[in-house]
Formats: sequence, C-alpha cells, structure tokens
Amino acid sequence: MNNLKIVSLYTVLSVAPTLLYAQGKISGQVLNMANEPIAGATVIMEGGAKGTSTDKSGKFELNAAKGVLMVSFIGYKTYRVPLNETTNLIIRLEKDDRVLEDVVVVGYGTQKKRP
Repeated sequence: MNNLKIVSLYTVLSVAPTLLYAQGKISGQVLNMANEPIAGATVIMEGGAKGTSTDKSGKFELNAAKGVLMVSFIGYKTYRVPLNETTNLIIRLEKDDRVLEDVVVVGYGTQKKRP
C-alpha cells in the first residue's frame, strides 16, 4: 500500500508541471473593417516569444498560453487581444490615419557606363 502511494505521488508530481504550463491552440482570422481578409498580418504573443503570420485568407494558428496577443499590419492600428478561454478569434483591424504619404528609396552602389 505504501508503494502505491509513492507511485501515485510521483505520477502526480511528474505530470503537474505539464498541466500547469500546457499550451492551447489559438486560431482565428484577421479582417479589415469591410470584412475582407488581411494576408500577411503579424500575430505574436506580447514579449515576442512566439508568433506567426496570416495566410491568404487572413487565418492563423498559434500554440500559446495565457497572455496578450498582438496583431499588426502596415497601415493598420496594432490590436491587442487578452487571451482567455476563447480559442477561435475574429479580429478586425482599423486603418491608421497616420500612414506615410511618400516613400523615398535610397540606393548605394556603383555603375559603369557601357558604350
């Protein structure tokens, strides 16, 4: 009987850390305000430890624990989502009014004139 208690205690202690730090699969879709998918949006856990990007239909999957999910894309405001029991998210990004109007490309290098 004593051996059974020791084995049971050992089993519980060896499995407990796995249960405490278990990660769930978070999935979702990133859309704009017109309900169009945003392909290539960045989806990361706050702190930058884990992340992914959306596919052509705006969908993503990420193994994550509790925390805050940050979703961003050029020209849109960054959206922060606190993770809780929800595993399937629909995220709508809002356009950012402070977008760049002009882009300047600077190149460095040399060229030789050909006859």
